[in-house]
Amino acid sequence: MTRSPNLNAPIAQSIRRLRSTTGLSLEALAKRADVSKSMISKIERGETSPTANTLGRLAEALDVSLSQLMGLQEKREVVVLRESEQPVFRSIDGSFQRRCLSPIFPARGVDVVLNTLAAKSRSDLAVGHKTGVDEHLYVTSGKLRIHLGNSAYELAAGDSIYYQADIAHEFENPGDDDATFFIVIDSSALRK
Repeated sequence: MTRSPNLNAPIAQSIRRLRSTTGLSLEALAKRADVSKSMISKIERGETSPTANTLGRLAEALDVSLSQLMGLQEKREVVVLRESEQPVFRSIDGSFQRRCLSPIFPARGVDVVLNTLAAKSRSDLAVGHKTGVDEHLYVTSGKLRIHLGNSAYELAAGDSIYYQADIAHEFENPGDDDATFFIVIDSSALRK
């Protein structure tokens, strides 16, 4: 089994760098992201692993994609990401895994992620992205219930759904087997 890279150090470096280049203090970023100043400080020092929700809030506050926040940026026309090089986020309890499949480019407007959600479990509630960000989700195996605001949608293997991702969303697996699903996060409208 291939080990995934430890994300604490790259995330810490990325947040520090982005905060510095945008001229945001810890306090300003905390206010913008609605994340405590002490939590951001611990993340920047690599002392804690942020939740998916916290990563989403920080990415939005820093005006970058989640993939950009989680990885190192490379500038090449062809990028091969070996499995061992793909950033992977795992929830604290291990029931949810998000693997970034996209190369990390500064001005990239599309990110592709592969998600696995254990049977009878839920992801953390993800904060809404900025207006203009769309998500396309495709279920490759298992069952998935996606909560978008106050609505829920039942999906099975082979089903897909498109939604404007500026509302809170959460994934739930009501089935007896793991659910795997791809999400294409399209923020290209924001880059125009």
